[in-house]
Order: sequence, then structure tokens, then C-alpha cells
Amino acid sequence: MEPRRDAGNVRFRIDACCIRSTRSRPVMAAMTSRIKISRMDVVESGAAGRPLKTVTPTARSGTALSTMPTAFGEKLVMRISIPTSS
Repeated sequence: MEPRRDAGNVRFRIDACCIRSTRSRPVMAAMTSRIKISRMDVVESGAAGRPLKTVTPTARSGTALSTMPTAFGEKLVMRISIPTSS
């Protein structure tokens, strides 16, 4: 999630295909706060370089969340790893 002056870009990459969408500033701020509430301290802004990692008991899947302050809001990167079935 990348905030811009008027709107923000949300990009998803699923199996090497990039999907882009644009959201308004209030929606971007709400999405960022909801994700941060579930994973990290909301008051802490910009934990760049210190991603929050969670690993499931199987250690084959997990999430990593990192935020970085920018001029127009907080940039958020979330990596979700899900094992593929063989």
C-alpha cells in the first residue's frame, strides 16, 4: 500500500501477476490502521527495517509486515507466504 497526494496505490502480486488498484486517502488510512491493529502497535509509526514476523506452528507459512513513513502517509508492505500443494 503506497499513499500518494490525492489517492493511494494498492498492489497485489499473486503468482507473479501484479494487480493494481487505486483507493482514496481516507480508505488508505483506514486500511493501514486496520492492518496495524491486527499485527503491531498503532502508535508506532514507521517500523522500517524491523518487520514484524509471524510464523505458524508448521513453519511453512507466515506473514511479515513492515511500515515506513512517507510525505503523504504510511507505506505498508505485507508479505503472506502460503505453502503450495505439490
